[in-house]
Amino acid sequence: MGAGTLFTPSKFSPSLDLVVPQEQIIDTVELFHLPRQRKISLRFLSKHLLQKQIQVVTHCSVEDAKAAMDLYELYKKLKQEGTFEETLQRIYQIGRSCNWRVSDEDVVNKDVHL
Repeated sequence: MGAGTLFTPSKFSPSLDLVVPQEQIIDTVELFHLPRQRKISLRFLSKHLLQKQIQVVTHCSVEDAKAAMDLYELYKKLKQEGTFEETLQRIYQIGRSCNWRVSDEDVVNKDVHL
Protein backbone atom coordinates (compact mmCIF):
# COMPACT_ATOMS: atom_id res chain seq x y z
CA MET A 1 0.00 0.00 0.00
CA GLY A 2 1.18 3.51 -0.73
CA ALA A 3 2.02 6.09 1.92
CA GLY A 4 -1.27 7.94 1.36
CA THR A 5 -3.44 4.83 1.42
CA LEU A 6 -6.03 4.52 4.17
CA PHE A 7 -7.12 1.07 5.22
CA THR A 8 -10.73 0.86 6.45
CA PRO A 9 -11.54 -2.61 7.72
CA SER A 10 -14.70 -3.03 9.75
CA LYS A 11 -12.65 -4.77 12.41
CA PHE A 12 -8.92 -4.86 11.91
CA SER A 13 -7.40 -8.29 12.32
CA PRO A 14 -3.69 -8.56 13.03
CA SER A 15 -3.81 -11.99 11.38
CA LEU A 16 -3.93 -10.32 7.97
CA ASP A 17 -0.71 -10.73 6.03
CA LEU A 18 -0.36 -6.99 5.56
CA VAL A 19 1.95 -4.50 7.15
CA VAL A 20 -0.09 -1.34 7.55
CA PRO A 21 1.13 1.53 9.73
CA GLN A 22 -1.33 2.24 12.55
CA GLU A 23 -1.89 5.82 11.35
CA GLN A 24 -3.24 4.46 8.05
CA ILE A 25 -5.90 2.28 9.69
CA ILE A 26 -9.40 3.65 10.10
CA ASP A 27 -11.64 1.13 11.83
CA THR A 28 -15.37 1.72 11.36
CA VAL A 29 -16.06 -0.21 14.57
CA GLU A 30 -14.11 2.49 16.40
CA LEU A 31 -15.50 5.43 14.38
CA PHE A 32 -19.11 4.56 15.18
CA HIS A 33 -18.59 3.85 18.87
CA LEU A 34 -19.51 5.63 22.09
CA PRO A 35 -17.15 5.26 25.07
CA ARG A 36 -18.15 2.52 27.53
CA GLN A 37 -20.84 1.27 25.12
CA ARG A 38 -20.99 -1.84 23.00
CA LYS A 39 -19.32 -1.87 19.61
CA ILE A 40 -21.77 -1.87 16.72
CA SER A 41 -21.50 -4.51 14.02
CA LEU A 42 -20.76 -3.67 10.42
CA ARG A 43 -24.00 -5.41 9.47
CA PHE A 44 -26.08 -3.23 11.82
CA LEU A 45 -24.38 -0.01 10.71
CA SER A 46 -24.77 -0.92 7.05
CA LYS A 47 -28.47 -1.66 7.45
CA HIS A 48 -29.35 1.46 9.42
CA LEU A 49 -26.98 4.03 7.97
CA LEU A 50 -26.44 2.88 4.40
CA GLN A 51 -29.78 1.12 3.86
CA LYS A 52 -27.84 -1.95 2.64
CA GLN A 53 -28.22 -5.54 3.75
CA ILE A 54 -24.88 -7.32 4.02
CA GLN A 55 -23.83 -10.72 5.35
CA VAL A 56 -27.28 -12.12 4.58
CA VAL A 57 -26.38 -15.56 3.26
CA THR A 58 -22.64 -15.65 3.74
CA HIS A 59 -19.78 -13.45 4.88
CA CYS A 60 -18.17 -11.75 1.85
CA SER A 61 -14.96 -9.80 2.48
CA VAL A 62 -15.48 -7.69 -0.67
CA GLU A 63 -18.99 -6.73 0.44
CA ASP A 64 -17.67 -5.94 3.93
CA ALA A 65 -14.84 -3.78 2.52
CA LYS A 66 -17.29 -1.82 0.36
CA ALA A 67 -19.59 -1.25 3.33
CA ALA A 68 -16.65 -0.13 5.48
CA MET A 69 -15.55 2.38 2.84
CA ASP A 70 -19.11 3.67 2.44
CA LEU A 71 -19.41 4.08 6.21
CA TYR A 72 -16.13 5.98 6.31
CA GLU A 73 -17.38 8.33 3.58
CA LEU A 74 -20.63 8.80 5.50
CA TYR A 75 -18.67 9.46 8.71
CA LYS A 76 -16.74 12.26 6.98
CA LYS A 77 -19.97 13.73 5.59
CA LEU A 78 -21.76 13.64 8.95
CA LYS A 79 -18.75 15.22 10.68
CA GLN A 80 -18.61 17.98 8.09
CA GLU A 81 -22.35 18.65 8.49
CA GLY A 82 -22.06 18.59 12.29
CA THR A 83 -24.62 15.79 12.63
CA PHE A 84 -22.37 12.86 13.51
CA GLU A 85 -22.94 12.86 17.29
CA GLU A 86 -26.71 13.11 16.89
CA THR A 87 -26.71 10.29 14.33
CA LEU A 88 -24.54 8.08 16.53
CA GLN A 89 -26.79 8.64 19.55
CA ARG A 90 -29.81 7.76 17.40
CA ILE A 91 -28.15 4.55 16.18
CA TYR A 92 -27.50 3.50 19.78
CA GLN A 93 -31.14 4.20 20.68
CA ILE A 94 -32.30 2.13 17.73
CA GLY A 95 -29.91 -0.69 18.61
CA ARG A 96 -31.12 -0.86 22.18
CA SER A 97 -34.76 -0.82 21.09
CA CYS A 98 -34.34 -3.76 18.72
CA ASN A 99 -31.79 -5.62 20.86
CA TRP A 100 -29.18 -5.02 18.14
CA ARG A 101 -30.89 -7.40 15.73
CA VAL A 102 -30.93 -6.72 12.01
CA SER A 103 -34.32 -7.48 10.52
CA ASP A 104 -35.99 -6.99 7.16
CA GLU A 105 -38.08 -4.13 8.54
CA ASP A 106 -37.68 -0.65 7.12
CA VAL A 107 -34.38 0.97 7.88
CA VAL A 108 -34.56 3.63 10.52
CA ASN A 109 -32.36 6.35 9.13
CA LYS A 110 -33.80 7.04 5.68
CA ASP A 111 -32.63 10.67 5.71
CA VAL A 112 -28.90 9.80 5.67
CA HIS A 113 -27.52 8.98 2.25
CA LEU A 114 -24.08 9.00 0.69
